Amino acid sequence: MKNTVTTLVTTTTIGLICAVNSPQSAQATTLIYNLGGGNANSTALTPFTYTPVDLNEPILTVTGAEAGVSTNVRRRSDGLGVVGTGNKAGQVDGEGELFESLLLSFDQPVRIESASFTRLQNNDGFALSIDGDEVVSLNSRLNNNNPFDFSSLGNRKGLNFEFTVAQENDDYRLESVTVETVPETTPVLPLLGFGLVSLLFNYKPHKLSS
Repeated sequence: MKNTVTTLVTTTTIGLICAVNSPQSAQATTLIYNLGGGNANSTALTPFTYTPVDLNEPILTVTGAEAGVSTNVRRRSDGLGVVGTGNKAGQVDGEGELFESLLLSFDQPVRIESASFTRLQNNDGFALSIDGDEVVSLNSRLNNNNPFDFSSLGNRKGLNFEFTVAQENDDYRLESVTVETVPETTPVLPLLGFGLVSLLFNYKPHKLSS
């Protein structure tokens, strides 16, 4: 039977909820990064970094861009957005075809499970790229798919997850992302082979007494 342990870490940057779903030492861990916080006008310079208490968990760095040019990240109580030239609301916006984006970079590979958005209207959509490859493009009705489930991506893992817009009239804030760590596996056969070599090396024949 699996044990589930949930801990809440409060920080001045990004809140993290950690749910551990296996008693084994090498295990996949589900992490929920709550990106909202601060007041209505709080702004963080790029990059925006969260370092977890558990050093085995991924460090998350968030950067913003407008038309491919680096810009600041704005953090509000309901999520992250971009400080852009035509965007006064601190959202990820497609206004003026500038196509703002948030790049979430982890220092170890993860699988993305879901993402939650705020400030949505019927025509809002989003696009997601993993390590430079676009994997999702939703033109509208994101509010009917919120939080958005990425289970269709299967075991696709990566380090860099870029959230942007699918078209010019899209805008939203990114409230949270849920990811799963990719546990390192230790090959069993090499270990067994090493054990056999060690046994043979240390084996001493015994003489039979008459």
